[in-house]
Amino acid sequence: MDAPEGVVVYDNPLVFLADSRGRTETPWALGDLGGWDVAEGFRLAELDLPGESESEWRIAVDGAEIYAALIRLPLERTYTFDGPVWLIDRIPAGLMERVRPGQHLPGPVRTLMGEVEALRREPDSLLTAVRMIRDRLPQLHGG
Repeated sequence: MDAPEGVVVYDNPLVFLADSRGRTETPWALGDLGGWDVAEGFRLAELDLPGESESEWRIAVDGAEIYAALIRLPLERTYTFDGPVWLIDRIPAGLMERVRPGQHLPGPVRTLMGEVEALRREPDSLLTAVRMIRDRLPQLHGG
């Protein structure tokens, strides 16, 4: 499945990390990206595979970047740390300036990410989440 328009696709987490020094990796697993996890369990239909195969993705925020990383291949039980990463969007600088000490995200973005989290486990929820983020994030900056 191709990423929606406007989403930047990286072949794997190492390529994603190498593209910007500010991105973080967890210390316990090579290729496991860091940041604030919105949630795991976002589904993406894999139309090139037989049956109703779905991959599982994690959406997270690292700094001002919202990304999705493949964490489980269709029909697999174990995690993977070498699948594609989608850079969904960047939180506008004006919103990031509103982050209070001890918080990872500005309030309006945390609220949006809570709504995004509620979508997980639904069929093709990754695509729905990406659309929601890309449609609503610019609106938050004005509010």
